[in-house]
Amino acid sequence: MGKSVMGERGYSSIGMVIGGTYSEEASEIRACYKDSFFLIPGYGAQGGKAEDIALYMTNGNGGVVNSSRGILMAWKKQPGIKFDEAAYNECVNMKEAIQNACNQL
Repeated sequence: MGKSVMGERGYSSIGMVIGGTYSEEASEIRACYKDSFFLIPGYGAQGGKAEDIALYMTNGNGGVVNSSRGILMAWKKQPGIKFDEAAYNECVNMKEAIQNACNQL
């Protein structure tokens, strides 16, 4: 899918939105769409874990992970820290968790 619209970096200009909570299907979906960039919602508050997300990122394939509620509400889990600092901390923790999970594959 999208082979006729490949960009100079090897990705199709056709992307997909694939929920980060479907780890059972992740490997199969990625195998079918190796050249597509994924938008991956569902990390954090919706139940998606770094290990689930990593399954979509195999072999250098790309994706954008969305965690709106987890980032916006991080201040509730970090008393005494300002909203922006809590959001930043959550983003850093999320990035590190996903990188670590990808490195374990």
